[in-house]
Amino acid sequence: MEQQTAPSSSHIPWHPAFVQALKLELEQYKDALEFQSEYQLNAEPLEIDLVIVKKEAGLVIEKNIAQVFKGVNLLEFKSPEDYFSVYDFYKVLSYAYLYAALNKTNTRDMTVSVIETRHPRDLFAYLEGENCAVSETSAGVYVVSGYPVAIQVIESKKLPLEENLWLKGLQQFSI
Repeated sequence: MEQQTAPSSSHIPWHPAFVQALKLELEQYKDALEFQSEYQLNAEPLEIDLVIVKKEAGLVIEKNIAQVFKGVNLLEFKSPEDYFSVYDFYKVLSYAYLYAALNKTNTRDMTVSVIETRHPRDLFAYLEGENCAVSETSAGVYVVSGYPVAIQVIESKKLPLEENLWLKGLQQFSI
């Protein structure tokens, strides 16, 4: 007599089964809920503007805009006509966690930097309402504490010209 083996878990379509199981579990609420299976989160490729990786772990960077840098540093730039909203913050923070997961990087060895021209008043108000501290460490450079990932926001119009000529120069191209 031939012994049957259970089918390999790699051949079972688990996601459709999961969706159906949840629909059955929540049957009494079916008119109040909308189920969106295999929901695509983004139509465009997910990409961060710049990643800077330190080649030497102990390297100390004295530059005002990079003093918080750790092993892996993700940078997002907003053009002079644009601003960085709370929803942009969520997206960039999710990029950091996705980067950490895909590259097996500890978030304690990461930073996220946002560079924009305007003062992010609404974002700072939101962060302070979330019990985060926002402190200006030097002209135009703000550090946000309260997240596992180190975060800084750079308000380029407040940066000193003599120290940040090239970033300040980007403001000249606004339409």
